[in-house]
Amino acid sequence: MPAAMRKDGGRQILSIPHRSRSARWAIALLCGFSIALAGCKGRTLPLTPNLYASGENPFLDLPESLRTTDVEILYVTDREPIFSEGADITYGAGRSPSVAFGQATVSMGEGSWEDLLTSTLDRRKSNSVPIAVTSVEELFRFPSSITPPVLIDGQYVNDPQVTADRQIAKEAAWGELATRLAASPTKDVYIYVHGIRNGFRAPLYRMAQLWHMMGRTGVPVAYAWPANPKLGFLRSYTHDRESGEFTVFHFRRALEVIAGAYLKKSKLGSGAWIMTGIDCEGFDLRRSGTLGRVEFDDLVQDAGGARVELVRLAKLARKSADNG
Repeated sequence: MPAAMRKDGGRQILSIPHRSRSARWAIALLCGFSIALAGCKGRTLPLTPNLYASGENPFLDLPESLRTTDVEILYVTDREPIFSEGADITYGAGRSPSVAFGQATVSMGEGSWEDLLTSTLDRRKSNSVPIAVTSVEELFRFPSSITPPVLIDGQYVNDPQVTADRQIAKEAAWGELATRLAASPTKDVYIYVHGIRNGFRAPLYRMAQLWHMMGRTGVPVAYAWPANPKLGFLRSYTHDRESGEFTVFHFRRALEVIAGAYLKKSKLGSGAWIMTGIDCEGFDLRRSGTLGRVEFDDLVQDAGGARVELVRLAKLARKSADNG
């Protein structure tokens, strides 16, 4: 029987007879299929920012080495690693006491760099460009942050081997960052930290999207802490809250290591640090047109340490200027 209109008081109601209920199921299945298709679209570039849509091109001065459809993202994670034979390493929601540094490759589009550039700057095309993580490689790993002290000469001290291994990992991190900073016109590091209910690859995608739309400037780093996207909302919130507290120490250590890439002159090849002008006590650090050159002794980790180091640097700069 066909559908018919009937009146109920002053209202008109569409009546679907019993035999037409199959049409209802067809409509429901069609809607579900449409939603599934939308969900299967996968990751894409975001919409072109209004600034670029109006004609600005952030890629004009991009070095040739960065004009590729593959984006390399450094990642730092304290998630538990998952190994599968014949597949790249990945990471779950378990909490690891050691921090890994690695590199992931995110491909963008299916054509050339010119195709990608055209789509990126066209608001009608940008969010139809597919992106995918094509490789994940762990480069090195720091020792566990939970290591017992050892007894040496009657005193408990940090394990010298663990200290040495941690320094080796720091040197490796500084080398990676220095190489990437040298290839970038902008000497900045951008770190993306995801929120709750995210898997390992989510910050890789987001950092790739952000870095590309920023004009591929500086060095992109994704920090992946052990959030869990597979639990229900309440359990996920509880798990992720505790994981957030767990990762604070590791995140701070990661920031210190990244900051060290700037402070270690031997890694960036920028020579000694230079202090010029007037110090906080009014002393002119310049003399006869020369500059006092001084170096940082240690990595500054907090405001107190920065104040102590700056006072020391000012004194060294005075001595250098007096001897100039």
